[in-house]
Amino acid sequence: SDLPRLAAGRPGNAATVGSQHRALDKFRVPRPETTMTAGELARITVPVLFCWGRDDPYLPPAAARPLVGQIPRATLAEVPGGHAPWLDDPAGCARLITDYLHSANGAAVTAG
Repeated sequence: SDLPRLAAGRPGNAATVGSQHRALDKFRVPRPETTMTAGELARITVPVLFCWGRDDPYLPPAAARPLVGQIPRATLAEVPGGHAPWLDDPAGCARLITDYLHSANGAAVTAG
């Protein structure tokens, strides 16, 4: 789509999606109202799979692991790509998701 390119060319608009996110998050320092607390993360009881891009410019996998670790049944899978790795490697992420749903963790998701 040409929409991001056209929007970036308008005076006063962010030049990239990354610069827009950094401005919204005050240059990579998340605002408290945009983050979940440790208690909120601990209350997530369903299995969760995170497909996390190795080159994520906002939060690298090493920094995400402690946060994901606060969710009792969460799994973090490092995958090639950036902030939206499912766009960089859709087949690889789909394979991870399919395998996860067929695993012991995912069985609880499909069993309801």
